[in-house]
Amino acid sequence: MATNLRITLIARDQDLAGHLSIRLQSKDYQVVTLTGLASVMGLIYSDPPDIIIVDLSTTDDDLHSLVKTLKGDSYFSTIPLIGLVEKTYNETFDPEQNSLDDFISLPVSYPEL
Repeated sequence: MATNLRITLIARDQDLAGHLSIRLQSKDYQVVTLTGLASVMGLIYSDPPDIIIVDLSTTDDDLHSLVKTLKGDSYFSTIPLIGLVEKTYNETFDPEQNSLDDFISLPVSYPEL
């Protein structure tokens, strides 16, 4: 396992963000948690992470737009982008259509994470 990977976790749900952050940090990952979208692009531009995890469990158009913006950017398109989606969408969810590299169903199975 590669250690000290930097992960940016973008989630509006502070409880979810807190739980995931603790789990990831316990595995020696450096985690920056962002719950507001206003500063996301600036922070990612100033210190690009190794992986981005985005909570897409809500129908927040701003989050989906952010994903498309990141994947449309020539610099950031190389950063793996993982989406968190509700289990009910697992069967029909297409990560490629949503500009994701992969997705994880909620509730999170921590060994899968």
